[in-house]
Amino acid sequence: HTLVAQMRARVKRLAQNGDEDDSPEVKRQLVEKVEQLARAVARVTEFGFPLDLNLSNTDVRELLYEVLLRFHEDFSTRGISLEIEVASEVKHATVDRLKLREALGELVRNALHALPEQGGKLGLRARVAQDDLIIEVADNGRGTDEPLIDQTFSDGDGRRGAEPKRAGVGLKLVKAVAEQHGGRVTTTSEQGEGTHVQMRLPLRA
Repeated sequence: HTLVAQMRARVKRLAQNGDEDDSPEVKRQLVEKVEQLARAVARVTEFGFPLDLNLSNTDVRELLYEVLLRFHEDFSTRGISLEIEVASEVKHATVDRLKLREALGELVRNALHALPEQGGKLGLRARVAQDDLIIEVADNGRGTDEPLIDQTFSDGDGRRGAEPKRAGVGLKLVKAVAEQHGGRVTTTSEQGEGTHVQMRLPLRA
């Protein structure tokens, strides 16, 4: 796994160079990678097996805003322009609330990774079409000209240049959650223009 390899290399450098690389920034980056790995392991534990869905009648609008609230500090400190469009017909859906919340969190997190350190736009849209709930997350970050969607959900999403596999595990889980619900995920991306991800789920209600 790319994240594990990065952590191993960083720890080796710290062991070899001692105080030379033992700066606050190096420590911060290492802690961040450990936290990323912990989140990835937790999600694989939750979604890596064919567990049954815990379906419930879920207020979709409330869930969307709950997900966005988790990233409020990122939006604020980085000056990210957030565009939210939730159609009036988006109300309730019979879904696994926990799994959908985590999947949407992954999409927002990946979009944040694709944006520059300051500025950028992130859009979250939701609508209903043909008895399906459609949720879309888009950013105007780096984007990629690499073939989508096969590579996106196998080895990584090709974003962030030198870190193409950074979001691989997360996006695999997004796809798994959608398919567990009988839905699907599609993506479009263009180098320098950004990435658009659409999750389509049956309402079931």
